[in-house]
Amino acid sequence: MNIRSALAKSRPTVISATAATAMVAGLVGTAAAVSPTVQTGRTLLGGFEVVREVVLNGPSLLFTVPQDHHLTITDIIVSNIFETPGAFQIYIGSSGCNVTAQNRTARIVAPPENNVVLAFVWGMSFDPGSIICFRNADSEALEVTIRGFRWN
Repeated sequence: MNIRSALAKSRPTVISATAATAMVAGLVGTAAAVSPTVQTGRTLLGGFEVVREVVLNGPSLLFTVPQDHHLTITDIIVSNIFETPGAFQIYIGSSGCNVTAQNRTARIVAPPENNVVLAFVWGMSFDPGSIICFRNADSEALEVTIRGFRWN
């Protein structure tokens, strides 16, 4: 048996496998379109940006999500202009940000004289009334920019 005859005999299997793959891909695409996790009826309320200089060594309030809105953060940019590293964390807290209800990031280190840019593919979502806090773990000031969009 030569290579050509071997390929001729295996061709139906290759075609069947290709057809099966296309059929499964079609079903997966259809299943994703009607997934129970897809929520409809959302209204985009516009873009969002907050810039704060956090000078405290400790917790600071970044933003309180209004009761009739949701917020999705797509970008967090932290600038450190000092010669020493700066560490920070984003969390949902109490009104004074003294109590951590839910950590949203781990402790992140901003390199000296540099920026940290966190760009989220799906965003970091916050419910109405969430109090978004920033914990500066060092004594140097850090500038924080959060960007995203509001929706209901």
